[in-house]
Amino acid sequence: MTHEIEKTLTSIDIKRIRKSTGLTQKEFSETFSINLNTLRHWEKGDRKPNASTVVLLELIEKSGVEICSILKKTEDKQMVKSKGKEFLQDVFYHRKYSNLEELVVSEDSNLTDAILALITANGYLYKEAKEDDKSLLFLAGHTSDSLQCVLIIDKESKSIRGDLKNVIEKTYLTVFGLEKDLRDAIYWPQEMRKKRIEQLILDLEIDTDFYSHILKNW
Repeated sequence: MTHEIEKTLTSIDIKRIRKSTGLTQKEFSETFSINLNTLRHWEKGDRKPNASTVVLLELIEKSGVEICSILKKTEDKQMVKSKGKEFLQDVFYHRKYSNLEELVVSEDSNLTDAILALITANGYLYKEAKEDDKSLLFLAGHTSDSLQCVLIIDKESKSIRGDLKNVIEKTYLTVFGLEKDLRDAIYWPQEMRKKRIEQLILDLEIDTDFYSHILKNW
């Protein structure tokens, strides 16, 4: 047992493991949260990783490509959400489209990212968009193998349909209210903030659970 704990890797081993992932030193350090200078010292051979880091490196050696692929997919999903969210925040700030229908009719180039962000706000970890000549389809699920079509936008009529149609429309209005009316609510007195939230929920005809769910995921 002691032998296993004290097991280490040579500088050649570490460099080989890192190169097997196809990542540069900087990319490898950022991907696996390893200090860049520390990694450089390991590869030079003037420092050695501790036991717990050796375990991590050996795991990367066995499944490095798969791990990087999973991390890349997660990063891509976060980027999509961030891009869509940032676009919507700008829309709400400038009051460009007061509801989802106006956004769809506008044919804005950010429409797909925006709707993916709205789907994410409903707690769906997995989602994707597909497009053909007639429609823009959105799929979502709580696991990667349970994706189902939840929203369809007809390109010609600009109409919206699907199981999540009403939910996404309400989500749009809810985050519009969050960004437009409650952006500075954190600085308000508690009672004033509570009353404004209650009024927003009443105006949007949603319940407290729906509001809290969107707020948590937005």
